[in-house]
Amino acid sequence: MKTIKLSNSVVMPILGYGVYQVTKEECERCVLDALKAGYRSIDTAQSYFNEEEVGNAIVKSGIPREKIFLTTKIWIEHYGYEECKKSVEESLKKLKTDYLDLCLLHQPFADYYGAWRALEDLYEEGKIRAIGVSNFYLDRLIDLARFARIKPMVNQVETHPHNQQIVAKQYMDKYNIQIEAWAPFGEGRGGLFEDATLKTIGEKHNKSVAQVILRWHIQRGVVVIPKSTHYERMVENLNVFDFTLSEDDMSKITALDKNTSSFFSHSDPAMVEWFVKMVNERKEENHMKKILFINGSPNENGNTAMLAKTLLGDRDYEILNLVDYKIYSYGQKYSDDQFNEILEKMRNAEILIMGSPLYWHNICGAMRNLLDRFYGPVEQGAFNGKSLVFLF
Repeated sequence: MKTIKLSNSVVMPILGYGVYQVTKEECERCVLDALKAGYRSIDTAQSYFNEEEVGNAIVKSGIPREKIFLTTKIWIEHYGYEECKKSVEESLKKLKTDYLDLCLLHQPFADYYGAWRALEDLYEEGKIRAIGVSNFYLDRLIDLARFARIKPMVNQVETHPHNQQIVAKQYMDKYNIQIEAWAPFGEGRGGLFEDATLKTIGEKHNKSVAQVILRWHIQRGVVVIPKSTHYERMVENLNVFDFTLSEDDMSKITALDKNTSSFFSHSDPAMVEWFVKMVNERKEENHMKKILFINGSPNENGNTAMLAKTLLGDRDYEILNLVDYKIYSYGQKYSDDQFNEILEKMRNAEILIMGSPLYWHNICGAMRNLLDRFYGPVEQGAFNGKSLVFLF
């Protein structure tokens, strides 16, 4: 695998696997397939809602963590110094790692300067090996590069044959900021995969249009993170190091540039207002207390469950029945898969209600086992920032 060296000498694969729009249900399998195919760079983000699945796959792969280049991105609602630091810690937990190879600010809005200072500190603490940004246009990128304590090492932007970022790349090269393409194929918009020029070049080299595009990026020195949920395509996307595009090929692809986004402009006021509205809506949702009722009764509609329903009324809550996991006693061990599945539900809730019959040594003991394993011995009350209530 060809690599590039960032401005701080950290080595990064020039071709990785991205998990944007890969569902939680598919993500673990897809990342395992990608690692099996030979990828050693994985790109995720807080806003993709699949960090935990990426972490599960990396652990299950058996590949040493230091052999994998792992990237995540901070979403806007976590900007600001303290909130950014806290969100990185949460991402580390979900990804099951104690460091990130690369961490990016996902969008150029809100308090990105406060968030950047947090990334600078985390970088100096050794929790992040390289820091950068995503979707930063030149004005904000150069501002950060010239006035921040540590300049960005990467800028991940929309880059493909229809939007080649020629001028932007020149400035990134000037400031020694690595350009990375989050949409190396432009999602096929504008008929890119049917383009006659790309097809002709592909036929000449006995390669697909996708392989030609990836090779074009690589020869320009652009890091790429193509996504596919199909193993055969993952393998195909890796097989781009056995041919070289000629100067004529490169010139013909350069001529395809439309110098405009195939998606949207981050400088469009209407788009900025849309981002603001989306972030505010998500903050409102997060302010609603999320409730998880962990039912320890063998009966899903037993007295404890009925009591919880009466107390909660119309409040939105999720029920987790321990008997579905065939867990019945304090001494019984949880498998890693069981534990991680239950734990993820607990992490996503702010109020935990533990309901059980009175025989503490039995299934209620299984709850103690669950809590003791992760938090250490607990009593009724607040723990780890969550409210815990026992119902008997």
